[in-house]
Amino acid sequence: MFDLQCFNTLGKHQLRNKLGKGSSATKNEILDWFNNEENWEFYQVSKHFNYTSHSEFPEENFNWCKKWCEDNEARINFDTPITFGEGNSYTIEYLFQFYVVLMLYTGVKPSYKTSIKLIRYIGYFDEYTFNRNKSKENISLIGKLKEILSPDIIFNEIKKLLQEGVYDTISLQGLLKYIEQHKLVGVKEELPAYMLNKKIDYYIRNRFFNIYIDLGGTYHDSLLGYLDFIKGIGQIGWEILQYLSKHNPITVGQWLINNYEKLQFSVNDVCVLLYQYSPQDAMEIYIKTLEDTKTTFSDPFRENGNLLEELNPIQVDHEELKDFLFKILEIYVKQDFKPGEHDNTIRQVFECLKRLFTTNEDNSLVGEVDRFVNKLRMTSYSPDNLSTIETFKVYFIKYCEKEMDKGKKFRKALSEAKSVLDV
Repeated sequence: MFDLQCFNTLGKHQLRNKLGKGSSATKNEILDWFNNEENWEFYQVSKHFNYTSHSEFPEENFNWCKKWCEDNEARINFDTPITFGEGNSYTIEYLFQFYVVLMLYTGVKPSYKTSIKLIRYIGYFDEYTFNRNKSKENISLIGKLKEILSPDIIFNEIKKLLQEGVYDTISLQGLLKYIEQHKLVGVKEELPAYMLNKKIDYYIRNRFFNIYIDLGGTYHDSLLGYLDFIKGIGQIGWEILQYLSKHNPITVGQWLINNYEKLQFSVNDVCVLLYQYSPQDAMEIYIKTLEDTKTTFSDPFRENGNLLEELNPIQVDHEELKDFLFKILEIYVKQDFKPGEHDNTIRQVFECLKRLFTTNEDNSLVGEVDRFVNKLRMTSYSPDNLSTIETFKVYFIKYCEKEMDKGKKFRKALSEAKSVLDV
């Protein structure tokens, strides 16, 4: 067993916790407490529980814990061992917590019936680090239950729990982790009830939705109700909006137009999604924001896409696209415009101009770009940005000349081939 000094220290801690700061008790009251069999058991179990994470038990203590688990499983409340308060607060019954941790530490196998009940709580015992066999071991409740229950039994119980209703965050995190890791396609029809439930925290709703998408869940318009739960940029799942926009770009697009300023969304992200619904609205919002903020968009890395890379001359009126790109350059050369540290917008504008050139039937864009950049020199401009624009203009013209040369060679080869065929 642990040595006497260890138990003396534990006893002091236990009394300090029991009495609380500033309280006192007589010697007889303390002896009565320790002489009470239930109190003494609680004291022993709690101290073994506390030491599982940083002490390796002597064999006698290990066997005592093992026997305690075997003898007391029947008296533990596995049906409602957790009391939930406001928000995400909760209280776990001590004996329940002691049993699960000591069961995991000693390797005792709970009964089949108890194992099924414990599935509900796998999130609360996701991973424990124990000192065993002179090394650290990470053990989870679900890992122990998988030794006892078949995958089908675990699947059926998780589906049943979701159907009955589980709303505490930690339980849901545990269930979702298992669903995701094992790709439980059979529970996907239970997920929308949680994706569209105001009782569920936004990050759990988002996770439910992402898993639903990954499992191949069927789209239906009721899923648009997700938009009603978004109260700010931190609560949004852009991959979810992309999914909804793919199936219903009109509704999502109009919602973005109505809400992006109020909810302080990333304008670039909004424009990327809005582009599928209305390229004109996307370009208008993009320009308006540049003019109003007089600086680069806050997300230089464009993790959710980039409007300038998305723009396709086949989908947008050529004149509108040209005017949009020219307007960006015009804004960038103004004296009061401050580009970001990692900004590469000017380069992307000229990349888009290249795509526009390759889809035009004539070569007039080359002259238009050249004349427009020359015109920018005559305005009140930022020298650094104008220099960058002029550099990319040179590259752009060289690219276009090369493309035009390819066209000439192709037409010449086509003419020669036709001449040979005619002979």
